[in-house]
Amino acid sequence: MDEFPGRGKKRKRGEVYEEMFSEFLITHYVEELINILCQENNQEHFPMLINYMRLNELYPKLGFALLKTPIIVIKHFDDAVKTVLSQKCKELSSSQTSERLTMKSNVHVRIYSLPVCDPVIRQELPSTKDVGSFMCILGTIVKTTSPKLLEFSKKYKCSKCRQNFDIEAPLEKFHAFPKKLNSCPNFCIDGKLSPVEDSKDIQIKSAGNGATFSKYKDYQEIKLQEQQRLNFGKIPAAMWIVMEDDLVDSCKPGDDVAICGVPILRSSGLRQDKRTEYEICFKANYIQISNDQRSAILLTDETKKFVSSYWKNYEQNPFVGRNKILASFCPQIYGMYVVKLAMCVVLAGGVSKERNGNKIRGESHMLLVGDPGTGKSQMLKYVSQICPRSIMTTGVGTSSAGLTVSAVKDGGEWQLEAGALVLADGGVCCIDEFSCIKEHDRTSIHEAMEQQSISVAKAGMVCKLTTRCTIIASTNPKGKYDPDISLSLNVNLASPLLSRFDVLLVLRDAQDDAWDDMVADFILEGKDPLNRNVNPKSIDLWDTEKLQAYLVLIKELNPVVTEKANMVLSNYYQFQRKSISRDASRSTVRLLESLLRLSEGHARLMNRNEVLLHDAVTAVTLIESSMMGSALISEVDCLHTNFPLDPIQEYKFQAQAVLNRLNLDYLWHEEEEYLKSLLLPFQNI
Repeated sequence: MDEFPGRGKKRKRGEVYEEMFSEFLITHYVEELINILCQENNQEHFPMLINYMRLNELYPKLGFALLKTPIIVIKHFDDAVKTVLSQKCKELSSSQTSERLTMKSNVHVRIYSLPVCDPVIRQELPSTKDVGSFMCILGTIVKTTSPKLLEFSKKYKCSKCRQNFDIEAPLEKFHAFPKKLNSCPNFCIDGKLSPVEDSKDIQIKSAGNGATFSKYKDYQEIKLQEQQRLNFGKIPAAMWIVMEDDLVDSCKPGDDVAICGVPILRSSGLRQDKRTEYEICFKANYIQISNDQRSAILLTDETKKFVSSYWKNYEQNPFVGRNKILASFCPQIYGMYVVKLAMCVVLAGGVSKERNGNKIRGESHMLLVGDPGTGKSQMLKYVSQICPRSIMTTGVGTSSAGLTVSAVKDGGEWQLEAGALVLADGGVCCIDEFSCIKEHDRTSIHEAMEQQSISVAKAGMVCKLTTRCTIIASTNPKGKYDPDISLSLNVNLASPLLSRFDVLLVLRDAQDDAWDDMVADFILEGKDPLNRNVNPKSIDLWDTEKLQAYLVLIKELNPVVTEKANMVLSNYYQFQRKSISRDASRSTVRLLESLLRLSEGHARLMNRNEVLLHDAVTAVTLIESSMMGSALISEVDCLHTNFPLDPIQEYKFQAQAVLNRLNLDYLWHEEEEYLKSLLLPFQNI
């Protein structure tokens, strides 16, 4: 006899769903079911991952019902999985199998791979009209609560028929159990339900056999924020995500996630003299951490073919091909060749390594020090646009908690909220007005820059969060820049912090009439940034999407350092250590690591799997540009550097100066022969 009369149609429809889903499981997911049965821990929660596209293709009725009434349908799916598991367990147990199979009661269906269309996969958070429908939302986790034990089911007893019923706490009421229910599921007249634990006689009877009247499960809530790519002036919205059972502790602050689930409207209930407040939460069914997904979207086959053909065309003149990429970087700013080269090399990054269990970072850091109006903020803004995962912030009013992690008390409970460096994990963090950060707050990012982690010990919570990001910062000098004193005094930054930056470039706005004329021609007449005598309409630079995809593609390369490049880097490091006029904060062991990262970054920028001699020479010239009072080459004005008309001749001059000063004449002769073999058809490009 049905416990709930009048619901025959829904029950029959549910039986149809279970029958169809059981057929689907037996046909396509037998191996996954056997793997679950082979697990040893019977009390553990196991996910049953179901591909929605396959389910909808074979059983479109189930796919449609799942999107429209997901809560009911998923319950039937869970029941069907348990039924099929029971059947398989009996079948395989009767046969002679070497593995021991045990029935698992805690198996949950997890739906993923929803169709890529606007109503189903959402960049923006759902609204009231979306409540009750199955969808996938994209965002970044900014806050997590500590996992809790949730009482989700309790036994109630009818005062009339004396039967016990399992009543589940509704999520719509924040899982609050009612004190009494005025209606019995058996439709008893004047029958009222009250919790069984309030009845002392039943508690005494159950004390002997250890029976419990409540059921518990793991529970956690996280706060999801919309992606940063929003319309101008719009504040990103946030929403609480409810996770249960095996989903608990599956993600951390700063992760980009795609969450499949159901939006649910919940309220705090009726209270005297208080207005009932409603909010939309999202009950998660499946969570996919997609920190690299936005990067993977850009890597199409067309992009890979274009890059391959591009470097094939510039095989005999690679420096010309590189400079065309540099000219496409932040094209609204004229010149600044050294700055653009350094920034592209830093964005390409080096290769992360692990030695004896210790990780050596591959991400490079860069600091721009310059007078007002030299384009520093424009550069940072452009970097934040072309990087798939980036955070743009300013040092004015920024605290250590805003950069790292803050502990927030919400509802009597302490929670961790991610800061800018944690949210930029796996990407780039751009910090403008870096010197405006208070001194005791700047020291908090020392660990984040070198060890790429943040140790948290706040409000009784002790943990570590990863900050594997590139930091590109800019600042103004303290007053007018004085080249006669050290950089640390000019910008009021401590030496330990400066030593963590791989590249430090000073942009001094000195008076230069010829440079001012070229900048005016570029702005007013659209002059070619590569200084070619061509029609402004025929300038063929890369667009933002192409440059963005290229920077993502070269991140997959892991260039290996050749013996010649290794010799140049080693000799230059020893040369700097022996130099009398060396800067103590810039010539530590970190200098050698910076040289290695920059040479690997330049090899990636040139789309190569090997770090060649000219990659090492370029890394040395970038470090020399960072040194105030450089030892090998004459001091470079980073702001007033134009793109060379003959890139190979310019590199030839740099390589000769560097290799001769490092007493590597034999390497220079070999490099000179290599340069002679290259073509110089720059005027035909």
